[in-house]
Order: sequence, then structure tokens, then C-alpha cells
Amino acid sequence: MSHGTTTAYSLGCRCDECRTAYSDYYRRYRETGPRYWRGPALIAEVTTLLERGRSIEDIAAGLEMQPKSIARAFRRHGVAVPFTQRKSVHSKATGAA
Repeated sequence: MSHGTTTAYSLGCRCDECRTAYSDYYRRYRETGPRYWRGPALIAEVTTLLERGRSIEDIAAGLEMQPKSIARAFRRHGVAVPFTQRKSVHSKATGAA
């Protein structure tokens, strides 16, 4: 376990370094808001951008997400996924799933 990280703090470490890392992270979080999109807002934004002709790859890159994560958010909220996901050529060639 690496000390001075939020992960170590989450795993139970309460050394000064981990407490500082945790408090710094949450101070930034409170100042800037959540880093991740919430479902309904994400669905509305992606739908609008798709209607404007943007590709799902461009949208995902702009949101710092993977297309499959966006598709998962649509399914989780019971909304039909309005785009198709491309299979990676690399995963087919190597046999990886």
C-alpha cells in the first residue's frame, strides 16, 4: 500500500500523509464539484451532441469517458443507446475479450 494517497486512506490508513491526501482531495472536490457526469445530465448532453452530428468517439473523448461507459449509463436509466459501439481490432487479433 502506498502512503499519502486517497486509496490508502480509504483502505483504513490514518497516517498524516494519507489524512493530508484525503483532505486535499475532498477540498478540491468541494471547490470544483464532482468530476463525473450524472446519468440524466449525461444522457441529455450526449443526445444533444449526437443530434448535432458529433461522433460518439469525439463526445467520449471530450467527456473523458469511454463510449462503453456512456452506453452503460443509457442502459442503466432505461434509455435506448442511440449509437453503436465499435469492436476493437486489437481485441479480435489477440483473442482478448
